[in-house]
Formats: sequence, C-alpha cells, structure tokens
Amino acid sequence: MKVVKDVHSSSMMNETDEDLMVIISMKDDPEACNLAFSEFHRRFKRFLFGMAFKVTLKLPNSNELREAVFQNTLINVYKYSGSFSAGGESDPEKIKRRIHGWLVKIEKRELIALLEDKQPVIDPEELNTKYENECEKSDETNDQPTYSEEIIEEALKLLSERDQHIFMTYWLYYEHGVRSQAKNLPDDVLEDLASKYETTLANIRKIIERSKKKVFAFLKENFKTDRR
Repeated sequence: MKVVKDVHSSSMMNETDEDLMVIISMKDDPEACNLAFSEFHRRFKRFLFGMAFKVTLKLPNSNELREAVFQNTLINVYKYSGSFSAGGESDPEKIKRRIHGWLVKIEKRELIALLEDKQPVIDPEELNTKYENECEKSDETNDQPTYSEEIIEEALKLLSERDQHIFMTYWLYYEHGVRSQAKNLPDDVLEDLASKYETTLANIRKIIERSKKKVFAFLKENFKTDRR
C-alpha cells in the first residue's frame, strides 16, 4: 500500500480507515503518524467512549475506570496499529466493522487487566505531545456538553428494556457529520435488531426517533455543568 509521506492535517480526512492504521504505524515519520492518529481519534472516539461507558456503567469507580479503559485503548492503538488486518476486505463499511471489533477486543483486555490489577493505568503522557495538542484542537472545535452518569441513567430509565437496547446500539454507531460523513446504524445491525424484536426496520427507526426525543428532552431539562 503506497502512502504519501508529505501529508497535511486536512489531507488525512480523505484517507481511508485502513490507510490511517498504516500511517499511524509509520513511527519513522512522526508528523504523518501523529496527524493520522488525530484523525483516527476524531472518527472513533465516540465509538470507543460509548463502549467504555457500556462495559463500566455498573462497576465500582466507573468514571475513573472508564477513562482508564478509554485512554489505555487509544495508547494501544497508537503503539500497535500495525497489527490490525483488514483480512482482505475492500468494502469501507466492512473494514470499519473490523476496526470496531479490533477495538472492542482491546477494550475488553484493558478492562480485565485493570480489574485484576495486572498492570498500572498507563500514563497518557506516554503519548506524543504533538498528538495531544492535535486532539485538544479537535475537541475545541467539537465542544459538546457532558452529563453526569446519574442523569444519563435516569434518562435511560424512561425507556423500556427493549428501547434502551435499541437506543444504545444506535448511539454506539452514531457519528455526526456532513452528508456522506454522517454515520448511523449500518443496515445489517438494523436487520439484526428487527429480527431480535420480531418487528420491521421502519419500527426500529421509529423506536430510535421516539427514544431520542425522550432522552434528549430529559437531558436538556436536567442539564448540569460542565463542558469539556
């Protein structure tokens, strides 16, 4: 796979997910590596944090544990991106799902290690400072309100168990964007949900929209502090 060495931040937005993984592994080209990692962070941070939230929600010290799992997973991506394999896939959506699966395996391993105290929490300072600066710029341009875990749990209680599952599945895949950049539930995931709950794709979409209105209305009404 040919990778152009002379890259700029804006050009990384046009790289495929697979090429980003290759460029991140190019530690002999720190500028390209860090820019690619910043773009990876932008694309996948919502998925990663959503999974970290899901697996730590009911655990003691969930906030600290969630942040540790999230940070450690990013550090592993930075270190070991060269180990990812697309398995010969060429379809972008299938490659993204393979990356999701790869990330989930890393997160699960990190969670187990932290729970069993097999290793200390990795210091985020281990990451290249230039990459951290790029991420801070990205976060500044995508400033979103954050909500306490308690408020989120209360909002989800407004939904039935079925609707909670459907809504959380939707949220794990959601990615804000413009036109083709916007991401939503893949068709195969929608079909799995429809099959599981013995309903139609149209009904699944209606459940998602109804759940969004309930949850977002509750969060807006009960919004407390802080902005990242």
